[in-house]
Amino acid sequence: MRFKFRLAAIERIRASFERREKLRLMLATAHLANVQQRILALDAERLSARALLEQQLQAGLRGGEMHFHVVQAQTRALQRQELLQQATEAERRCQVQQVVYTKARRGHEIIKRLRERAWELHLQMERRREQQHLDELYLQTRSNHSPS
Repeated sequence: MRFKFRLAAIERIRASFERREKLRLMLATAHLANVQQRILALDAERLSARALLEQQLQAGLRGGEMHFHVVQAQTRALQRQELLQQATEAERRCQVQQVVYTKARRGHEIIKRLRERAWELHLQMERRREQQHLDELYLQTRSNHSPS
């Protein structure tokens, strides 16, 4: 007898949900990595600008140039602060999405375990039917060969 899982449609939906939530988690993680990379790049730029400022201070720096460096440093500090806020928000989104993905994965796993159980029951029933058929054949052949 052919195996038919009654919850196959639900299993497909659960698998689809799991894939969708996994993709959303990957996107959230990629966004977080992007923001963290931008913070690192800004920090490297800040260190480079500081080294340049020290060189120019030793060589003699004018007031206007000094003011320009100060404004740039303030701008980088504001950008860094904004990126840190973005990173905090991205981390929160990743945590929330991890919970959503885990829930979707568990839902799919439950349906998969139900399918496995149904398959095992199907196999058990098939073996019983086969054994019953063999028993019937044995009884028929025995009744045909018995002296009456």
